[in-house]
Amino acid sequence: MDAVRWWVVGVGHEDRQDDGAGPAVARQVERICGTQVEVVVFAVPLDLVDLLAEASEVESHETGLVVVDAVRSGAAPGQVIVHDIAEHTLPPLGDVTGTHEFGLAAAMGLARSMDVLPRRTVVVGVEAEGFEIGAPMSAAVRTAIPDAVRAVLDIVGCRPVVPPPARPADPLTRR
Repeated sequence: MDAVRWWVVGVGHEDRQDDGAGPAVARQVERICGTQVEVVVFAVPLDLVDLLAEASEVESHETGLVVVDAVRSGAAPGQVIVHDIAEHTLPPLGDVTGTHEFGLAAAMGLARSMDVLPRRTVVVGVEAEGFEIGAPMSAAVRTAIPDAVRAVLDIVGCRPVVPPPARPADPLTRR
């Protein structure tokens, strides 16, 4: 049996404060893993369904999927949430109209109904503080990016081409 080919998809708008978490994590994973994973960045989750439909027509081996997105689950901002959805539906992760017209849970549900959702599918969510257009990423989410990258690396099992990012030092702590 062929090894799993992993897709890492970062979802979000980089100019909408914490919504840029998904693309930021995906790009770091691409830098760290090189060609060991396929990395794609989409502004909206519905584009993911098109990718999966196209990939299901041409893939000759098992495919795994990790989707990284900023979420609102009620957890503290910056918390990294890992949810394996291969066997379960994705719980609602915020107001569907809050950040995407067609939310991640709906996109995953559509992919499942079309039978294009890979058997190995994991969502890595970074709890967002805000989605203000033009605002910089919040400190809580920026600090959580290395933890989210490590979560993705653990899932896909790539051997780093470059070292993973270190967690930023707390600016309030003096050394």
